[in-house]
Amino acid sequence: MNPILIVGALLGLLAVAFGALAEHLLLPGLEEAAIRRIDVAMDFHRFGALVVTAIGLVLPAVETSTRHRPLRWAGGLLAAGTVLFSFTICLTAVSGIALPGPLTPLGGLLQLVGWMALIWVGWHSQRLSPARKLA
Repeated sequence: MNPILIVGALLGLLAVAFGALAEHLLLPGLEEAAIRRIDVAMDFHRFGALVVTAIGLVLPAVETSTRHRPLRWAGGLLAAGTVLFSFTICLTAVSGIALPGPLTPLGGLLQLVGWMALIWVGWHSQRLSPARKLA
């Protein structure tokens, strides 16, 4: 089982479902500012779904590598950040009620840390040139 891939695919599914729901049921009755917030949240949701899915697809290929654990952390952080950030923005835009606590900024912070974990994985990757592979 690949939980990161499952979560990424679920985020993608929810992005499509919520996008359709928003377009057909929610947006016609909302103010322009709320629509802009939902658009921003959906952009982050779609990007998060894509990157978490990509990480889930790559994980099996690096299972024996030292990059496996930080890559898994990156996927988990990006998934959690996407959920907190995007869903709290949408809930606030639709309901007009600000959620208690710093959930949206926490989601953004988790996304940033997830991207930093990906940078770390990339920085520490060992790339072998074709000449080194033959030696």
